[in-house]
Amino acid sequence: MSAMDRRRCARCRAPLAMDNGGGYCTSCESLVAALRRHPPVVLPPEFWNHPPIQAAAHRQHMGNLVAAYRRNPHHGSPIAQEIVGEWAGMSQTQVSRMETGPPEQHIDRLRFWATLLHIPHDLLWFEPAPGTTPPVLTHAAAKPADHEQDMDRAYARNDPRPLALDAESEAIELARRIEASDVSSGTLTRLQHVADRMAMAYAATPPAELLSRVRRHLGYVTSLTDARMTLSQRRTLLITGGGLALLAATLHVDLRQGDAADAWLVTAEQMAGHANYDEITAWCYETRAWNVLTIGRYRDALELSQRAQAIAPVGSSALIQATAQEGRAWARMKRPVETRDALTRVAQLVNNLPTPENPEHHYRYDPAKAISYTATTLAWVGDPAAEEFARTAIKELVNDPGGVPRPRRIASARLDLGLALIAANKPDEATAEALTAVTSGRIVPSNWWRATEVLHGVEQAGIPEANDLRDAYRAYRPTRPTTSA
Repeated sequence: MSAMDRRRCARCRAPLAMDNGGGYCTSCESLVAALRRHPPVVLPPEFWNHPPIQAAAHRQHMGNLVAAYRRNPHHGSPIAQEIVGEWAGMSQTQVSRMETGPPEQHIDRLRFWATLLHIPHDLLWFEPAPGTTPPVLTHAAAKPADHEQDMDRAYARNDPRPLALDAESEAIELARRIEASDVSSGTLTRLQHVADRMAMAYAATPPAELLSRVRRHLGYVTSLTDARMTLSQRRTLLITGGGLALLAATLHVDLRQGDAADAWLVTAEQMAGHANYDEITAWCYETRAWNVLTIGRYRDALELSQRAQAIAPVGSSALIQATAQEGRAWARMKRPVETRDALTRVAQLVNNLPTPENPEHHYRYDPAKAISYTATTLAWVGDPAAEEFARTAIKELVNDPGGVPRPRRIASARLDLGLALIAANKPDEATAEALTAVTSGRIVPSNWWRATEVLHGVEQAGIPEANDLRDAYRAYRPTRPTTSA
């Protein structure tokens, strides 16, 4: 046999060994087997922007679109017609005829291919109503009528054999469907890692900048919600999406965009409820507590933080943070006894608590935060001990940040120190600390009221330095971005 006559791999066109009776080389055979086991997955938008796919959709030819799908460079090498046929329950010849023959006109078949390949709605010329979710169709054939008759006869004569066989096949089919998935575990793992990285970037990234990244990934979560996946994968997606929605809400709170924050909190709470994941639900209440506290609704903040504690799992970061939030609510209401009680409970919760692997993660409580929170709470309640706690917090954040810069926490700690210094009748020092905090540009809109309190205190003291602080306050006062939910 000449080199020209040698059989070649149907996928990569490499020459086949003489003893290879199949149609693929060894490396391609394993890939083909994997493709047969795993049906099509949800593909990125750029896949569908490939010109041959767009042209096929424009011609309203599903067969041409399937051919363009198979040959898309995204796959590395074209997917064989026989593999697509196995996905669809068709022969290779039938797939070939569909690709090269006249356009398919049967609406159910068109919808079947759209569902099988996860074709985006904007390419579905046969679905006139935008936003309509195509029905989830399968290519499993209905049971033949003679099989149904056999089953009826089996019931009539009380013969258990065909009944047992049918029950076994039904059980196998149910298990297969439960395990079926169009989303790889790797995709969900990467999404979780991205969500964690954004939560870790929270302390050092301007809210508007981080929000745009969070919302892009929430859009990706949305695109995955209609994909077929296992129950375990669905729960993972809900938890990850709920965490991203919670982070989006927190950033909207920072930007003083209350309506958008409320919308994302509702979404986060719904996703957490479907996943039966109480920690995210508790964080939602804690975030609401902080939001209303910053606008002076202290009693509401107290009730929301207590509700968060009731929901939060024992030992969770949400429980610790909600307890600290209760203390801040009591402090704003000038209730020193209750404030101290809350701080004592926080200290008990964080006692012997190890530093988390990623202490900068916004939703993982770092024991080092306790000093900053204590300084804030004592400054608000007017306790003289606030000055020492605030100085200690600033020193630790500046000199030993644990390898992670925390500019926003440093700015907030300086405002706490400024408020404590005013209470200690040291307005000149308070001005210097507040001026450093304000000119850092790291005070988010939701915290700007704290700078306002220090400025008012300095102005009431009547010192000349108040003019410098007032000028900086006006120059650095944040504007409110208009970002919708």
